[in-house]
Amino acid sequence: MTGPTLIIGSGTCARDVARHLTSEGRHTVIAAANGTNGDRPYLAANTPGSGSIEVLSGARLSACRGFIGQFEAMFTQSGATLQRRVAYIVIAEENRRIPNFDLYRLRAGSVVQSLSAFRKEFAMSPETFANRRVVFLHGLRLESEPVLAEEVLRSALELQTVSGARAHVLTGNLKVAGNGLEALYRDAKSAGALFFKFTDTQPTIDQTETDPVTIEFRDEITGHDYRLSPDITVVDERIVPAAYVEHLAAVLGLRRGPAGFLQSENVHRLPVFTNRRGILAVGSARAVLSPADVEREAACGALAVLGLANLEGHPQVEAAEINPGHCIRCLTCFRLCPYGAVNKGNRIAVVADACAGCGICVAECPRGAIQLGSIRTVIEKEDAAISASETPAPDPRMVVFACARSADKARELAGGHGQKSPSDLKVVTVPCAGAISVQHILSAFAGGAAGVMVLTCHIDNCHSETGNRHARRRVDYLVDHLDRMGFGGDRLEIATLAANMPTEYADMTRRFSRKIQKYANQR
Repeated sequence: MTGPTLIIGSGTCARDVARHLTSEGRHTVIAAANGTNGDRPYLAANTPGSGSIEVLSGARLSACRGFIGQFEAMFTQSGATLQRRVAYIVIAEENRRIPNFDLYRLRAGSVVQSLSAFRKEFAMSPETFANRRVVFLHGLRLESEPVLAEEVLRSALELQTVSGARAHVLTGNLKVAGNGLEALYRDAKSAGALFFKFTDTQPTIDQTETDPVTIEFRDEITGHDYRLSPDITVVDERIVPAAYVEHLAAVLGLRRGPAGFLQSENVHRLPVFTNRRGILAVGSARAVLSPADVEREAACGALAVLGLANLEGHPQVEAAEINPGHCIRCLTCFRLCPYGAVNKGNRIAVVADACAGCGICVAECPRGAIQLGSIRTVIEKEDAAISASETPAPDPRMVVFACARSADKARELAGGHGQKSPSDLKVVTVPCAGAISVQHILSAFAGGAAGVMVLTCHIDNCHSETGNRHARRRVDYLVDHLDRMGFGGDRLEIATLAANMPTEYADMTRRFSRKIQKYANQR
């Protein structure tokens, strides 16, 4: 996988990723949908290093086929269509800011500015703010972002160095947990900036027809009433993904987080990986980050590309295989694969390099047309566990299907800590809870299990992102049907565990064993 790397972006993060890669001899293609910055390209084509750079200015991604190592990206540029074959894709789009004028019922103008506009003007001519009273509204209507809190604190501190200027910061929740923010807050206060925090009340903010702003409030600490008539009111902002990011997610099949950034809230993919192998999201494309963090993530993105390239020729996880003779092209696997590893070409096939071996497709295929070696091993282990000869035990036979990344790790820790599990407990380890099919559970009962427990990762902590949800859906389905048959739906249970919860694992299995004791006594 030594092809070029496609970098999508038109800002400093995209430039830094390209700089790191070219210094390592990698060839890059930079697609800048926003074109150039003024009269100068945002990235010179002669960046130092042994690699080469091709810049596609004003190129917008329109389609993308293929998988890691063999992506075919199509662009539109000035009405023309361009195509490039690349091995990896790095998305480094900048975010955008929306001033919160509407939340404060203020109109933008010379006396009411957004935080970004103020900082730009102050950087160009700080002397124009001499003898000015500036009020910063931050975190009063929405949660404070540490990135914005740093800008407010730095602005207040710098403003105090201007002759006669006075900074007032009105805030609801000033987030100072970021690196150096507490010290910056203390420095701003020491320099003379005034801070007013609101918890139970909100200041009254009025703007007249001729634009002057009046702010009235009671200080919650002193109980004094204040009336401010600032020369300039600076309004905080919302940081959101670029509009282009939503388009990129749709074209590339990427999952987005609640705020719309190009990385879902999956800790297993931090800092730069997405649900598709070979496609990375760095910097402001994936989260709200400070400029220093964006710079670091550019290096992380480049290192991730180099790491993927170095895996060429090394064995990966065993991939699922589709039997074309049994496949009816229902596309269930294509729709459910959380890694986008299913190719629907002339025949449906799983791309080995893109597959993570989770087994979700194997468990869900209505024709049983998909095979995975690790799942075959699971079936063999299940048969061996359930069919083992009976041994005198005070506990009923119970089968536990345990996710290899979470519950099975907790089981190992529990054993190492000497925490006892039920005496007739049979554990079947699966690569992902999503690989546990309805048939697996029914086979366990048919083999004589008095109870079956499915242990998955916590919600939103699944490596495959949706595996635990699929497992819960199947368990809920079976519980209902077992009750209708009079078999006892509470013989089947599902619970979540993290890898570092050995005590909870032991407690869960012992409790469940006691619950199903009544069914064992009826046999």
